[in-house]
Amino acid sequence: MLPLPAGLYLFSVKSGATVAERTADKLNLPAMHVGLGPGVRSEQVEFVAGPGTDGTWLFAQGDVLVAKVNGSGATLILTSVRSSIGEVLSIAVERLEVRSQAPNSAPADGAGTPIKLPVAALRPPTPADRPR
Repeated sequence: MLPLPAGLYLFSVKSGATVAERTADKLNLPAMHVGLGPGVRSEQVEFVAGPGTDGTWLFAQGDVLVAKVNGSGATLILTSVRSSIGEVLSIAVERLEVRSQAPNSAPADGAGTPIKLPVAALRPPTPADRPR
């Protein structure tokens, strides 16, 4: 789970398969799905996939997804699916508003600080993770 305040966010693959290794009409692994969290309405988050990116799935180097979080913020769910040999994607999440600001004007709210994803966001859920 990744709680985000309102803003524009770029999800990009830092390491993974190359685009040439993609298989049409098949789930390419490793993969990462970015989706709405529990209770988040579709109007709270707008997704725009980059060229060659399949919806909100990230598979290969160069895959990008922009999420516009509206209102007071929203929680996104990142689902990592490993390859058959245990490979995972390395992704980065960056707040885009910082790119348009002058280098000497740091935002007060921490915008632009890279988001470190917890290991729990990259491992499959276990029975202990499920609510009781």
